[in-house]
Amino acid sequence: MARRDKVSKLTSLSPLHTARATRTHGPDQPLRLVPQPSRRRHDQDVTVREHSRNPDKEVIMDVMTAVLSRRSERRLAEPAPGEEEFAYLLRAAATAPDHGRLLPWRWILVRGEGRDALAGCCADNSVRTEPRSPRQTEASTRRAPLLATLVFTPLSDHKVPEWEQLAATSAMANSLMLLLHARGFGSIWRTGRLTESAQVRRLLDVQPSERLLGWLYIGTPEPAPAHTRRTPYDVTDRISTFTPHPVAA
Repeated sequence: MARRDKVSKLTSLSPLHTARATRTHGPDQPLRLVPQPSRRRHDQDVTVREHSRNPDKEVIMDVMTAVLSRRSERRLAEPAPGEEEFAYLLRAAATAPDHGRLLPWRWILVRGEGRDALAGCCADNSVRTEPRSPRQTEASTRRAPLLATLVFTPLSDHKVPEWEQLAATSAMANSLMLLLHARGFGSIWRTGRLTESAQVRRLLDVQPSERLLGWLYIGTPEPAPAHTRRTPYDVTDRISTFTPHPVAA
């Protein structure tokens, strides 16, 4: 099968919007993400404004802050990133570790009328695949303005095993979620039995050799969250140091 573009869409284009990420002074203070119409190019970095001591100073959100303050956002509204902005962030996320640089994945952007079609298809299949009612299933598909559908497209008979290709896909998706968060958007990963639905796969044109992994719901958190940085986990019991035993003479 010919290689496809890494991003396709099931929607019409929407205006480009973004959000302003703000926090009070200090690394452990709440981070507030406030949506605003974009006044910058899609390829400019989002900034974090320190209000309390120096309201005119802007600094780039550091990686540690992005990692520790990101949350899975369940209430998402407009704006969501447009196609151009999504592609810009994805180009960066695609630099995640990927043995062979295979990019064994593609995204299908679902919004607008496309989201309505997917909601109807999921509702029709919920009787057989979901414990929820069709109405609940349909409503859950409308919880975000953008449903980015991740499709795994492994290269068979390649020296890079399929498990490693899937690991590369997961690394890319995690990087994308961090980039979205740092830019002021929220997201949440959704999976379930509908990823195996023949009707859903047919609607989204997922090929037999491909695997529908799930949907990344994307939008602007509502209400604007005030997340503190997480307390890092104690992982000392997950780290060991290898010391070779002396070789017997």
